Amino acid sequence: MLSPMSTTYVAQLLFAKFAPPAATVLILWDHCLTLDEEVATMWGSLNGQILTKVVYVMNRYFTEVVMLYTTCVLGGLGSTSNTVCTKMTWLFIMSATVLAGILQSFVMMHAYRLWDHRRTIRKTLLVVFVACITGATILAVMTVLIILRSRVQVPLSVDVCPVGVKVPLTVTYIMSIMLFFNLFVIFITLYNALEIPRRSESELFDSLRRDGSRLYLIVSLLWMLLLITSVTLQTHFFFSILMLVWSLKCNIASRMHLRIESFGLSVPVQPGAVIYVRREG
Repeated sequence: MLSPMSTTYVAQLLFAKFAPPAATVLILWDHCLTLDEEVATMWGSLNGQILTKVVYVMNRYFTEVVMLYTTCVLGGLGSTSNTVCTKMTWLFIMSATVLAGILQSFVMMHAYRLWDHRRTIRKTLLVVFVACITGATILAVMTVLIILRSRVQVPLSVDVCPVGVKVPLTVTYIMSIMLFFNLFVIFITLYNALEIPRRSESELFDSLRRDGSRLYLIVSLLWMLLLITSVTLQTHFFFSILMLVWSLKCNIASRMHLRIESFGLSVPVQPGAVIYVRREG
């Protein structure tokens, strides 16, 4: 017979139940705010690169679908059977960690390419990115398996997918890897700015670089927040915060993606568009 649940555990269940709807509303509301810009920039011309459009669809629309599905399951609007909870766990963990990292890193590197066309740096970023994503993918799969094995029992009247109390250590490793990649991009950006200062460039380039730098910094801070909370909070609280942060990162990356695409439409970017001056001595 199950013992009565403590007040703390009930609070965790309530937070886990109502945080996903808040995250879903946040991402849908931001999508509505940027819909006009999306139609004009992303879908106004079908002659652009297919990959960038696919990345945008995955980052915006697929994320919304996953969040809606997760919200329905955790909110008790659908079945919370073992099969449904297992599918939701796989979809949520892999999407919120690995897929989100891939899509948002693509936007970051796409922005970086606009003001640095050196192939050596781009290849270095690509190698580090592939290594980080490979490690994060392996750890994400291990995380799902650990969560499914450590599920706890809850009363049948509680419409939630039960999980263990402690966040798997593999989650902390995932957050560390993604934080490392973001900090690595920031380091490369600062190094290039000091080594090869720009002599002259358009105001659009300068504005886009500032926005890109803010993107690196904000996303890094969000990964750091997830890293800290994965160590200090229990599973229900952490996964609720993960969903909120995931929604926020998706909004930031989508807005930056639209900014980059609108910049490409207004000013064709050529390898010689930015002039560099090497320091003497």
